[in-house]
Amino acid sequence: MGGEGAMSGMITSLKNNKIMLGERKKLFSYKDAIKQKYKKRKTTDHKKMSAAELYKFRKKLRRENLRTNIIIMTVFIVVLGIVGVGYYYLIGQ
Repeated sequence: MGGEGAMSGMITSLKNNKIMLGERKKLFSYKDAIKQKYKKRKTTDHKKMSAAELYKFRKKLRRENLRTNIIIMTVFIVVLGIVGVGYYYLIGQ
């Protein structure tokens, strides 16, 4: 029959490719390894903050967040201004 040589060549090629791949690594073995890694870590219980300490911490956190937001908005406005000026001079005229 015609085409038998091509079929046997294809089968041989597929067998050889399968042998070259080797054994697959299972996802679950990775998960187990990661779980074991994190189980070894020690967790410490921190004391609870008093009301005054909690207030100071929140105030400090709000101040840091406000500063970060101001920096981000300043950079955004500057970049927007540069793009606007570039658009005006390159395309607007």
